[in-house]
Amino acid sequence: MYWWNVRGLAEDLIAQRVTSKEEYMYLLWWVIGVCPAFLFIAPRDQFSFGLIPLLRSLASVLIILGGMGACRDANTRGDAQDFVRRVICLGWPIGVRLFLTVLLPGKVLLISLEKNWGYSLGMYFEPIVQAVYFWRLCHWVRAVSTRKLE
Repeated sequence: MYWWNVRGLAEDLIAQRVTSKEEYMYLLWWVIGVCPAFLFIAPRDQFSFGLIPLLRSLASVLIILGGMGACRDANTRGDAQDFVRRVICLGWPIGVRLFLTVLLPGKVLLISLEKNWGYSLGMYFEPIVQAVYFWRLCHWVRAVSTRKLE
């Protein structure tokens, strides 16, 4: 099971070396790790009602729907097979990379800005991170479906 090496996983998916048990583990870790990571980046007032939280939630839904649609289109441009398998398996190491390189440092910076200077940029951070996640996921789904690892 890959935690960081997206390229290695892509090669294994192309060569059909990912077992059903490994697929299950990727799904399990994706649900346990990637989904809560998106909650981690949400601003702390996530349960408040108003125009800004509503717009942020709407933007997130649109990014998720658009991102999944783009991944589906990328898969269709190749062999159009195993879409769900690819999204789940590739989503885990992409999520781990994004969490460790962007989410964690970014959240620390945002908390520091809020605490020291009163700036609240959290509402912008969530949609940007989601867009980056789906951009990378789309790239790797396309690479596997076309069998062209760059």
